[in-house]
Formats: sequence, structure tokens, C-alpha cells
Amino acid sequence: MAIEPRRTPERRVEERVPFTDHLRVLKPSVVHGTGADISAKGICILVPQTMAEGTAVELELFGGTSFVKGTVKKAAPGIRGFRIGIEFQTEQPAILAKAKAARR
Repeated sequence: MAIEPRRTPERRVEERVPFTDHLRVLKPSVVHGTGADISAKGICILVPQTMAEGTAVELELFGGTSFVKGTVKKAAPGIRGFRIGIEFQTEQPAILAKAKAARR
């Protein structure tokens, strides 16, 4: 008899879309990275150095045409650097719409 792996419920309920564009963290220091995915409430980014949970950040997206502030909620080592989960200060439906439009 096969045992199924334990499944944990997904905590996120908002729509997330792949977002693999180049981006820059402007604050607390300038760091170049790429996105992994994005929603109206936050973004997962890939960067070469870790960031402490609770750190306030400012991001530059879409080649410098969009800026958003947020807080680091999660940081984990990845294959080439770190995966950083950032929650936006305010919900950003326009950022999500722009990411969707860029995929077409």
C-alpha cells in the first residue's frame, strides 16, 4: 500500500504569475537580481546575497519604469544565491497587470 506524501495547504490565495525580468533592489543597498514570480501583494526575487527578514526594501522593476516598497518576509538559500519573498507595503494590481502584459 502506497502512502501519499503529506500535503500542506497553499498559504497564498492571490494570483501569482511568473516574472523573470531583471530588477534592482535600491534600498537598503543596490543589488541586482531577477524575479521568480509576482502577485499584487508581493514578489519572489533571486539575488546573490541574503536579506534579513523584516528588512524594508525598495525595488525598481520593468527597466526603471516602476518602483515599489516592501518588507522581506522570507529568505532562503537557492541554487545561485538566495530566494527572497517580499510583501509589498500596499497592494499593487497595476504591477501585476504590467507583468501579465509583458508575458504576451
